[in-house]
Amino acid sequence: MKILSEYDAEHESLLFAKPGSNSTRHYMLHKLWVAGTDDENGRNEWSDLVEYETSRLKFLGRGNSLQHADIIESRRTLTGTVGTTLDPIMSMRRRMHIPSGKTAEAYI
Repeated sequence: MKILSEYDAEHESLLFAKPGSNSTRHYMLHKLWVAGTDDENGRNEWSDLVEYETSRLKFLGRGNSLQHADIIESRRTLTGTVGTTLDPIMSMRRRMHIPSGKTAEAYI
């Protein structure tokens, strides 16, 4: 069964939809955020923009596994792929720049 994914830039989140029975749809939301570090304009001042990936093939690479995902081992940027897929993955990454002596909490 195909799963549709899209990225909501305003909320920095991935939304997945899967058709169900009797004309229903099932939804899943994936979000990664850092608590308490937004400036007066609502931007996160300690981290870069969210990177995301929904293509399992692009994330793992051909013949690789979750233990040896190509995109992690090669330290490449997540591609931002969204759309319809048979085999999705929900991956988000945010690089943090935490000032000395400060702490941060990240949530998924």
